[in-house]
Amino acid sequence: MEDDSAPDSKRAADPRPARTRAAIQDAVRRLAARPDQEISVNAIAREASVSRSAFYDQYSDLDALAIDMLSGIFRASTVADTMRIRRGDSLREAAEAATLVFLDYLDEHRAFFVSSLEWKTTSRAPEAVRRALADNYLEIFDVLGSAVPPGINRDDTALFLAGGTITLITEWMRESPPTPKREFALRLMAQHPTWVSGYAA
Repeated sequence: MEDDSAPDSKRAADPRPARTRAAIQDAVRRLAARPDQEISVNAIAREASVSRSAFYDQYSDLDALAIDMLSGIFRASTVADTMRIRRGDSLREAAEAATLVFLDYLDEHRAFFVSSLEWKTTSRAPEAVRRALADNYLEIFDVLGSAVPPGINRDDTALFLAGGTITLITEWMRESPPTPKREFALRLMAQHPTWVSGYAA
């Protein structure tokens, strides 16, 4: 006879935290699209129809929320890039396609991204986002293998590229009207070493 009191290791994960996080992030996007709307925990909780305690169950503060949302944007681009490299696309084709995936997502969420630049967060948020993008560059370096020049410090290079990429993207997001995406993608690729982007001006 089975012991019903035994823990069920195959029990499905509770879906409620994921639903709460999704509701919070959807609320942020709606709020960010409204002119002059301040993004605060109170405003997000009201818009998401969740309590403040429910918000804090998922995110310790606005920094944590910004880190979670912005890091996801970078991850989508890296997955596209490494997948194309592995299947044999040219480096330039892979980099351009991944950059456009990245910019398409940012453009779709432009209001959120621009708004997040003005959030009352600490320096922890931009530092963590820069680190997240640097980690994605390191993953790309691993896929590139022997194409990475010997002797470079990969961590330093990844952080340098991440910082410059975020700076240029921030300026692009603030442009009115913005530079067309493909034109900006080529500008962004031109700032990367050829062994990363395959781009030669």
